[in-house]
Amino acid sequence: MWTREELKQNAKNTLRGKYWTILGVSVLAGILQGSFFTIITEMVNPTHTYLTVLGNYAIDVNGLIRLWIIITIISWLYSIFLGHTILIGAYKYFILSIKENPSTSTLFDFFKTSYWNIVKVTFFYQIKIVLWTLCFIVPGIIKAYEYCMVPYILAEHPKMESTEVFE
Repeated sequence: MWTREELKQNAKNTLRGKYWTILGVSVLAGILQGSFFTIITEMVNPTHTYLTVLGNYAIDVNGLIRLWIIITIISWLYSIFLGHTILIGAYKYFILSIKENPSTSTLFDFFKTSYWNIVKVTFFYQIKIVLWTLCFIVPGIIKAYEYCMVPYILAEHPKMESTEVFE
């Protein structure tokens, strides 16, 4: 078993000379994964109280709700078809950066090779967690913890079938 000091020293050795590159890849992956959709969705969320900032101006609440629904649906589709694939590419970049200096294009590797398998597995991953959470909160937390390594498994073995990944 590793001690805390050994783990910390290993992390320092891995990040030595790569810190800014890894930080840049993390920020780029976060933006490309769809963080901007989250920000936009929260800005036009009709349930928030900061709509009162608009003062006495007339607000078309129904139009605002429709806009919020459209942005939410677009963000879900973006997340399913692009965001998760970029996230898996970021995990592959982080795994490879332990032993070598990968290029930033590693974020987009899975669009060329096993795109549909990654989309399928990550879709099932999200659906399973949501369905377990709908049962009760605690089973959802347990399953989220149980499946937390699925993206890393996909980063190392992108062609693995979904049943194998979840086992």
